[in-house]
Formats: sequence, C-alpha cells, structure tokens
Amino acid sequence: MSIQNYKRQLLAPGIIIQKLHYGPFAVGWWVFIKTKPTQNKQTCIPIRVNMRIKFELNQKEFIIRVVDNNWKLGYVCELDTEAIIYLTSSATINETYKKIFNAKTRFSEPSVLALGSSDQVEWNFAGSGYRLSFFHKYRGQHSLIHQSIMNMECRIDIYHQEIKIQTYTGKSPSDVWTKPNILKSFDGKDLFGLSCDWNNIEIMTQAFEKYLKRRISVVNLNWHLFFTKWKQQSTTIIEFSSHLASIYPADFEFTNTILGAWKSMMRYVGCTDITPYKKKESNLEFWMCAEDPSSDRASILYLYTKNLLNNIPYNPSEAEISVRNQDLQNKVDQFWNCFNTSIKMNKRGLDGKQRILSVIANDFGRH
Repeated sequence: MSIQNYKRQLLAPGIIIQKLHYGPFAVGWWVFIKTKPTQNKQTCIPIRVNMRIKFELNQKEFIIRVVDNNWKLGYVCELDTEAIIYLTSSATINETYKKIFNAKTRFSEPSVLALGSSDQVEWNFAGSGYRLSFFHKYRGQHSLIHQSIMNMECRIDIYHQEIKIQTYTGKSPSDVWTKPNILKSFDGKDLFGLSCDWNNIEIMTQAFEKYLKRRISVVNLNWHLFFTKWKQQSTTIIEFSSHLASIYPADFEFTNTILGAWKSMMRYVGCTDITPYKKKESNLEFWMCAEDPSSDRASILYLYTKNLLNNIPYNPSEAEISVRNQDLQNKVDQFWNCFNTSIKMNKRGLDGKQRILSVIANDFGRH
C-alpha cells in the first residue's frame, strides 16, 4: 500500500537513551537518508524509545510504539492484545492488520520512519550536550563515529562494535575533524550537522522572523530568493547592495534599518563581511557564505590592492590598517572564546584550583 492511502500522526516523539543510541547497538536505532542523490551526505534520524505513531487504516486506528527489545529496536502495536514485539515497523502493521481484517497488506519501512525527520534545533548555536553519530569505515572497519560537544570542547569517539578505539578533541567541529584521517573532503561543521542549511525553509524562516519580518518593508517579498540565488551562483562571494536590490522593486529605497536587519540575518545564517576597506571609500560591500572566509577575504584584498576592484583606488595605509585591525579582531575573538570556555568549565578551572585568568592564560598561550 502506498503512503498516500493512509493517514498518520506523531503522538509522542519519544526519548533518546544514551546506552541505546550511542552504544554498541546504535546502528539499529538510527535511520540514514541521503539529502541529495548526487552528494555523499546523509541525514541521521534517531528512532526514539516510546515514540508513538498513529495510523488510520481501513477506518481503524493503529498506534505503533517503539520499545527497547533487550538493547535492540522493537515495535509493538497497542491494538494487539498479545503485545508481540516486532523487529520492523512494517511487520508490526502488516501482522496486526492481518489479525484484525483477516487480510494481507504491505507497508514499506521508509514511509513509516520518515515521521521522525522534523527538526527544531538552531544548528549554528548548539551547545554542551549536543550529540550526533553516523557510521563510516575507520581503519578498514565499519565503525560508529560519535560526535559530541561538552564544556565547549568538540569530541569524536570512534567505536568498533562495543569497543572505543579512538578519541579526538578540538576547539571546534572543523578543528577536531582535521585530526582523523578520514572524510577529508567534508567540513567538520557539516559532519557535526551544524551548518545552516539554506534549503531548510523551517530553519531559515526562524531566522527571518527573528531579524527581518518586522523590517522587510515590502509585503509578500520573496526574501528566501536572496539566499537561493546566492547558493546557485558559481562563487561564494556577492556584492551586498546589488544582490539585495535584485529581489526588491526597482524603485525601492533602502534605509539603514533595513540594511542592518539583512546583515544581522546574514551573520546569523553563517555569512561573513569580507570588505577590505572602509565605507567612506565605497558603498560596495562584499560578503561570502563559505565556512572559512580567509581565502575569499584574501582574494578580495588582492583585487583591491591591485586597483582591480571596480575602480576603487587602493590606499596602502588604509589596507595595512585593515589587515592589522583584522588580526587584532582575531586576537580579541580568541580571548573571549577562551574566557567563555573557562567560565563554562568551573569557577576555579577543571582541576578545582586554577582561577579563570589562569585558565585563559594557559589556553591563550597554546594558540
């Protein structure tokens, strides 16, 4: 029977249990769905214990519940008086339906499990306690790659069957993924599931409502087109004013409030301002949407220093000041990251003795 022929409703989301979802039998507690057929990327969806799903079949309601079947995944139908535990959701429906109607029907597994695919998490702001796992070969063995964030430290634990065989730690998802010699073509933020997916309208709408909704000034403006056009072009760099104007009416006049709201949303979803000069030199602003802005920033700076950037005259002193300011800003950001980490650790440090400034001094000196 196809998915269009029955109604379904999620009654309870269930819970994630660490020993099941991140233990030796974790492979059975997750569903992996390719996000794009042309890319080797997958979305990991947990099958939660006590998740309850209601189906209406032949004007009869069936409620399927996920249970712990001695560490392994199991399903029961609450309509089944025998409370038999099945290994798949499709078997649960098929067998219960056959008992009640004395007829055969068949349901496919993916259509049932797709109920768990909704997500409300603001991925860019994941904090301590965040976890995500997937399976991949490591040293020739099919292994569980368990990623987590604890006390602002990113961690990768690799398991083969029930044995932990390797651990890596780092200050960020991108940093920790430089250490395992696998998946080098992927960015660590993507592997942690923390990149803001501009195609996910639910996440983007969340950002829109937070920053733009009250300031957009045009009724029924297709604001999402700003980002989809950006992603579809061959470069990660845009000139902000002209790109924004392309989605507004031709005679629209922008205010600083509207421009500021757009820039706030852009930063929220992972964009970076890489303009190499001050606004008094030109109103042109360059932004990029790649994970690491250093390469694009260097390219724009090169064009600027060679007087190739739309006839904007190169001012060596201004360019040098811009580079120094960027270096200083990096140091300031580094300091406050260390400060934030030390606060989250402990008032006296991880060993119970060090004070906050000592933790910062040690951490800052390692960079």
